[in-house]
Amino acid sequence: MLGFPKSNSTSFLVPAGTHQAVCYCIADLGTQETSFGKKPMLHIGWEIPDERMSNGRVAVVSRRYAMSADPKSALRIDVEGWLGKKLTDVDLDSFNFADLIGQCCLVSVQHSDGSNGRIYANVKSVLPPPRGMAKKQNCENDPVVFDLGEFDRSQYAALPGWLQTTIARSPEYAEVTGTIGITAREALQRHGFRGETEAPRELPSPAKDRELPSDEIPW
Repeated sequence: MLGFPKSNSTSFLVPAGTHQAVCYCIADLGTQETSFGKKPMLHIGWEIPDERMSNGRVAVVSRRYAMSADPKSALRIDVEGWLGKKLTDVDLDSFNFADLIGQCCLVSVQHSDGSNGRIYANVKSVLPPPRGMAKKQNCENDPVVFDLGEFDRSQYAALPGWLQTTIARSPEYAEVTGTIGITAREALQRHGFRGETEAPRELPSPAKDRELPSDEIPW
């Protein structure tokens, strides 16, 4: 058979389409440089129970958001789509992202080409679970909630190395850990963490899944 050369990549790619999902990771990334300047960012990760990697572990997808309550922000739109309702000012004042852990939903995944020639699975929208699907269930991964304002070393260590490195670049991390004026890698090494600039090609666990491209709009 005459076909394309075989790829050497062992990375798993979640198929494009709509998938049932469970939130397992919420991570405060601190202030990050974006195409629209410096913004506080949030990482949300979901398990896709119906998709499995070659090692049998559940596949995961994620999305990076600017922390904004503006009605036109991607974060506000996706959370409201997930909950199936508009959030009032009272809702926003009491909203705790940690409450999303274990919450079920539908995620719409689209594929895009990266500048490095790889294809990425991007979460483009989030919807409430359909009728008949549980609204909440246990995660297969250990759930992770990391808040820079309440720095928990164990939760930080539970994040993949590339996400630790991203957080270590933030001024909030430097302030809370006393590492102002040194590089992110040096900060990680000082605290005994393994800093990685990107996820490995071989994904031994869902927590090592590669970061998705940021979805940033000016708000």
